[in-house]
Amino acid sequence: MSTTRVAYILSRFPVLTETFIIAEVQELRKRGIDVEVFSLKKPKRGETYHKNTEELIKTTHYYPYLFSSFIWKGLFYYLLNKPLVCLNILNEIIRTHVKNPLQLLKTLAVIPKTFAIAKKLNESGLKRIHAHWATVPATAAWIAAKLNDIPYTFTAHAWDIFETDTMLEEKIRDAEKVVTISDYNKQYLLEKYRALKPDKITVVHCGVDLGKFAALPHERNELFTILSIGRLTEKKGFDVLLDACRILKDRNVRFQCRIVYVGGDYEDKIFRMYKTLDLRETVQFIPGLPQEGIIEEYSRADCFVLPSVIAGSNDRDGIPVVILEALAMELPVVTTYVSGIPEVIKDKETGLLVEPGSAEQLADSIERLRTDSELSRKLGKAGRDFVNREFEISSCVDRLLNTALN
Repeated sequence: MSTTRVAYILSRFPVLTETFIIAEVQELRKRGIDVEVFSLKKPKRGETYHKNTEELIKTTHYYPYLFSSFIWKGLFYYLLNKPLVCLNILNEIIRTHVKNPLQLLKTLAVIPKTFAIAKKLNESGLKRIHAHWATVPATAAWIAAKLNDIPYTFTAHAWDIFETDTMLEEKIRDAEKVVTISDYNKQYLLEKYRALKPDKITVVHCGVDLGKFAALPHERNELFTILSIGRLTEKKGFDVLLDACRILKDRNVRFQCRIVYVGGDYEDKIFRMYKTLDLRETVQFIPGLPQEGIIEEYSRADCFVLPSVIAGSNDRDGIPVVILEALAMELPVVTTYVSGIPEVIKDKETGLLVEPGSAEQLADSIERLRTDSELSRKLGKAGRDFVNREFEISSCVDRLLNTALN
């Protein structure tokens, strides 16, 4: 029996906040699937990485430099051997991007890299492509698949479908299958692109390794500890969390809030708020941690909070993996009615839900967990059971293999 082989095309690999992709690649390889990872950019210099990612980096094919000789060899190879295919690709890209010149330039810049990847795939005999994110990686998969006349699939997550992508409909149309991580996302795409057939899109959740994220014996902290994790962007709602912390402080509630963060376009605003609201004694910001450090933070917290909102750009969360990880650790979760989150957090069953943007409701729910330890315990256990049923990494990869990579 021959080994299943698949090329994964990613924008940058590995990325600290994309543990779900790392876990998926590792699980597929554990199954004996030959996953060849092609990254359009190199890892960020000086970035913190999770344990065991060095091996992933060693086996990844990197295409960071536009003017490398092997990049242009790929381009000239297809221009000489498949000129009509190349012309059709260029025509389609220009046609779909004509009203968005900035995105057109970004897409044109990735073409030479993609031609080089396609040539490598052709030489290696790789006949199947999968990309993560519906933006540039899926565009690269679309191009390489056309050059080599092979199928491609891709996984769409959140911002990559909610923010503008002028070529998304064409990429979905030409893909063999499109994977997305929530029922909400699937319905969103079907409503946006009415010509799509429902069976073109399949839902495969991002999986969690329940062996790594295991519930640990934990006594309630003397000082109630709130944990939140995420990039400092508008959609994460950290400004709402800071307002809620100020409300709790004004109520003379004793607590500490620990925010593990990665920088984003809201970083300046968040730190200005932090100073203005005078939260230095109650709120701590911890720069991005590797997975082992994140697990330690979960194990020391009393609840997990992620006050997601819909950003002005229409960006929003999908199903944040940090919520799944917190549930796996039996932490009670407070979050919001945004996107696919209610598919995981059923209010008062597997966590507490509040209206997005409401600092008052957020503060009330946090205080409720602080005063009701029995509710906290019940929600944490129910959350772990739910993740075990629906989001365990092995069963999620089973579904991916059966629906998209078969």
